[in-house]
Order: sequence, then structure tokens, then C-alpha cells
Amino acid sequence: MKPFFTIPDPDLFLESSIDPIGAMKIWTHYAHQVFDKKISTVANDLRVYSINLLHHCVVYELFQDRNLILGLANNFKIYRSQQKGLERVLKQGMINCLENIATLCFIENKRAKGFDEANIPGLYKAETLLNNGDEIIFAIDRKEEILKNQTALGMSGRYIGPMMAIELFDKGLEYKDAQMDQLKNIFNSEERYRELKEKLKDLLLQLLKFSEDNKRPQISYHDLKRKYGTWNVLMNGYGACFGVRKVWKKLRTFFLSKIGLDKAAAGAIYDVIDEKKYTETIPATHFSLVLSDAKNKCEASTDKDRIEQILNVAPILSHTEYLIRRLADPDTDSIQELGNDIELVRNKINGYWPAISTNLTPELAGLKLTLQSSSSPEEWIRSLVSYHERLMNKRGGQPWVSIEEDGRVRHQLAPSLIEEYRDATKYLKDSYWYHPYYLNTLLGFKKSLN
Repeated sequence: MKPFFTIPDPDLFLESSIDPIGAMKIWTHYAHQVFDKKISTVANDLRVYSINLLHHCVVYELFQDRNLILGLANNFKIYRSQQKGLERVLKQGMINCLENIATLCFIENKRAKGFDEANIPGLYKAETLLNNGDEIIFAIDRKEEILKNQTALGMSGRYIGPMMAIELFDKGLEYKDAQMDQLKNIFNSEERYRELKEKLKDLLLQLLKFSEDNKRPQISYHDLKRKYGTWNVLMNGYGACFGVRKVWKKLRTFFLSKIGLDKAAAGAIYDVIDEKKYTETIPATHFSLVLSDAKNKCEASTDKDRIEQILNVAPILSHTEYLIRRLADPDTDSIQELGNDIELVRNKINGYWPAISTNLTPELAGLKLTLQSSSSPEEWIRSLVSYHERLMNKRGGQPWVSIEEDGRVRHQLAPSLIEEYRDATKYLKDSYWYHPYYLNTLLGFKKSLN
């Protein structure tokens, strides 16, 4: 399992399979002290982020005539029955519709010279539907999805949290005029973006005005393609604006400023990643090195302190998870096999507590109660496994391991440990971290911004 495995944010965690000690809520808390919730592990591609910005700009501009849009929507059955939250549901339906149109446009751009299809959600599923001869419908309806659970995990869904954090809109999808007007001006400043934006606005408006289906505003992919002028503008527009991963220079400035990659602790981390010239990934053994170098770059004591917190919390979480993974490894049959490694790792963990004696999250405070026990090594590791079992049972998952009375390990889920880390000395020497603190998300950003 890769240590930087891309995982959803807290409400989407697949905790049973990848988080045996409840570390995610802890490490994301301390990472958010640096990045202010503007970064997540799944919102990691600035090209897709840019597509989202354009789509939300389209919806924002349409809702400048709110009464017209809501009035047109009330002509359709799905919206007449919507007693509460009509505006949000309608906006989400528009976003899903635009997302599906973009996906099909990208499929038709795949053979274009220089087009890069990497990391665009939904391409494989849409191609499968086309190859199976299934009809694809573009509908202003949040339930019309190409991807399963698209509203949460599609192009837009993955970026909702970060877009709220930079104050484009609130939970009700109420747009913030100052930010959205800035985006509108950016997109209007270059013809290819302005033309695509206006054509998408016109298409959604036409669906609301002239759709032949009185249940919902919609048009089939086949019928839209027959409107050659409209379809060609859309297809060519998405290709011209978003056909490569590198972000348009005017959006580059927007991202650096809004995400905060040009200042404070976040900017220092971004600069270190840039200086070290990582390409495909940042190894988990380098996470502490990157953050240590970034801390030294910071001028403000508050920024240094935020990174220092991570440098102290991260080893505690990783070392604790390491012990559970060591026990869960298929080659581990009993706790006796760990020998002195239990005490070796335990002493390392205890060395970090004095630096973070205050400002603990409730989850970290609960873990601390278990880890600071003064019991024997065998009793201590048993209490840690009991903590793991309680946590997994509370989440409705299955514990990875349990320990029999005679010390034998019973495996429920048995992920293999990196072979050389079956020796704790080697693991500790490498400064390996199991949790990413968004470092590889920043690397993905760098690829799009540079």
C-alpha cells in the first residue's frame, strides 16, 4: 500500500481498510492548520479544479437572473415537487450536467494532438457506456450521473470543500459575489474561455426553455451532437481550454493566491517541493525532510510552530500504525516475535509527547491515554490492539488483528508490511511516515503550475 494513497476527506473515509488507528482525523487536523482546508487528498488536480471554476462561473452568471431561472425550473415536474432547497438542487443539477458534457467532450478530444486525458474523472465509465451502446443523457438533474455517487466523487464533488474554503460559495451553494466576479473577469479576458462559458450558459438556458420532456430539462448526447454548431464549439472549447494539465497563466496567479501557496507555511512547503525537483511522487521517507526544510524557511513563529506540530505528531501516528501493521503482516504469528521492537518503538513515541503536551485533538488525546501507559511491553501492545479493536468496531468495521491469551496473533485483514520494515530499527532509521499531510497533492499542483 502506498503511503500517500489518495483518500477521500473525512466524510468519505474507507477507514476499515486503510486507517487502523483513526489517524486520518488527527493528521488532517494538523495539516489544516497549515493549509486552512484549501487542500485535500482528492482535490489534487488543478486542471480539474479549473474546469470546476468555469462551470460554477456559468451557473453563477445564470443565477444573476434568479427569478427567471427558478421560474423556468418550475415548469418541470422534478422541480415543482421540490419544496425545500430548490435553488441548491437546481444548481447541483446544472453542475452535474456541465460535468457530463465536459466528460463526453474530452472523450472526443482524445485523438487530438497534444491532448492529455490524465486524471479526468468519469472518462472510463463514459467510454464503457458508449461502447455498450447505452444512451447518455445530459439533464439538469443532480441524479443524472455518469459516475456512481458523482455528486460527491465526480469533478465537482471532490473539490467542494476546497472551493468553499476559498470562499466561492457556502454549503447552500450561495455564491460569493466578490470571488465569483473576479473569476468572471478572468474567464472573460480571453476569447476561448469566454466563448466556451457563453455557449454553456446558452445551452443550459435552452434546456430550461425548450426541453420537450416535461419531467426534467434534458437532451441526449446523440441529439446534442446533431446540433453541429453547438457541439463543435463545446468540444473544441474544452479541448482548447483544458486539453493539457498545465494551468492557464491567469488562473495560475489565482490559485497561488487563493490556496495560499505564495505565502506563510504553505508557501514554504510548496517552495521546498519545487526546489527538490520531485517528479512523480514524494517518497514517504522524505516527508519529514520536506517539512523540516520548510520550517527553516518560515519567518513567522506561528508558521514555524504549525509545521513543528506536524513534525512531532506525525511520528507518533506513524509509529503507532507501524506496530498494528507489523502485527497484521501475514508473517507475524505472535507478539513474542516482535521481541525488543515493541519497547524500541514505544520509547520513540514517548519522546515526542513533551513537545505536544497541549492543543491535542480529542482523537489524539484518546490515543495518548493508551500509548502513555506504564505497563509491560506485552501488556502495552495488548492495550494498543484493544484500542484498535474498539475503534474499528465503533466504525462498524472489522479489526485487522486480535491477540489470543497465549500471545498468538489472529489476522482478520492482513496487509503485507514492506519487507525490510519487519525490523523496527530499519523502519525508524528511514523516518518513514504512513500519512501524507497533502505533500503529494502539492506536488500535483506544482506540475500544473510550473
